[in-house]
Amino acid sequence: ILKNNLQKNITITGWVKYEDVYEHLINCDIGLILYTPTKNNLLSTSNKLFNYIATSLAIISVNLPETVKILKPLNNTYILKNHSSQELANALKKLIKKTDSILRMKNASIQAHQKYNWEIEEKKLLNFYIKVLND
Repeated sequence: ILKNNLQKNITITGWVKYEDVYEHLINCDIGLILYTPTKNNLLSTSNKLFNYIATSLAIISVNLPETVKILKPLNNTYILKNHSSQELANALKKLIKKTDSILRMKNASIQAHQKYNWEIEEKKLLNFYIKVLND
């Protein structure tokens, strides 16, 4: 951050209470999903992914199967080839230089939010519980 004079562009917040996440993300352009390939991360996705979609962010993600399965068709994501800091830096440089790419990806997140949002998922979950409880 210091080496590239990015202090005014990057804020490290530490842990943020869930109810405050939206306020932190709403003025951002790019969200990062940089989890290591642990068993939990290989078999599931994070809420972070859906928070990024809900706040219309372009997303840079490591190549985790469940995360990529959701993100790749949405065209709002740059998938990293590996977990190296150099790969992340290259992706960030590429997106920052191509503001039209960021805008396109942010617009794709807006479209994705029509499919992936808590109101729709709530209905699916309630229908699932009703079906299970009635069987």
